[in-house]
Amino acid sequence: MSQQDANIRQPDDVRESDAGTSQPDTASSLDGMRVAVVDYGAGNLLSLTRALAAVGAEPLVVATGDELRALAATAGEVDAVALPGVGAAGQAMRLLNESGLAEELRARRWPLLGVCLGMQLFYEWLDEGACAGLGLLPGVVRRLQPRAGFKIPHMGWNRVAWAGAQPLYGGQSGSGEQPAPAYYFVHSYTCLPTDANAAGIDYALAEYSEPICASVCAPGIVGVQYHPEKSGAVGLATLQRALTILRPPLRRADSQ
Repeated sequence: MSQQDANIRQPDDVRESDAGTSQPDTASSLDGMRVAVVDYGAGNLLSLTRALAAVGAEPLVVATGDELRALAATAGEVDAVALPGVGAAGQAMRLLNESGLAEELRARRWPLLGVCLGMQLFYEWLDEGACAGLGLLPGVVRRLQPRAGFKIPHMGWNRVAWAGAQPLYGGQSGSGEQPAPAYYFVHSYTCLPTDANAAGIDYALAEYSEPICASVCAPGIVGVQYHPEKSGAVGLATLQRALTILRPPLRRADSQ
């Protein structure tokens, strides 16, 4: 990835054709997929719930562990839990612990989707707030390294690249002839996974002042550092694929 591609700062710098041609499939069978969206004060809660609805899911907001358990008991099966994320990691973990949601998430009763800070919370240690994360993925989250010509926070459009053919990106090879898709980022911290070469775990990267972990797909977990809900049609298509990956097999069969 070239320095020019890595340093995309404004939406106008990425034409829609360069950002990728993926479109959300409005005929997709996500209809009825119930996604509990965790409300812990994250700034993108509303935009993420709207995006989930736009791709055919049914977002249901919960603020406590009791609410999540009650929702699963009264509204039927909860298919996945989503952690939005615009905020401070330390405060987010404090609220998750106090609300009982951290305990529920650590129990891994449901597939998990994390967006931006939501993905960072999956890891073991968070430098922001100097606190333990949920510990669902091995690794730490630290502040982006400064570098001349790169402002922190990393804010704006950036291209994402990956190795092999990943389902999150439509099964396309990350080294194909098409331009790498671009997504909208807003963050000052980055995930440093310690299992980058583990079997069954897919990572994608973006380049900025240093390589950035742009996404992770592990069994029962999908996390993205960028904001799919702010990344146009490409972002919505990626969000739809993330939910398809997380959708329980029985629910997939029901929808066919």
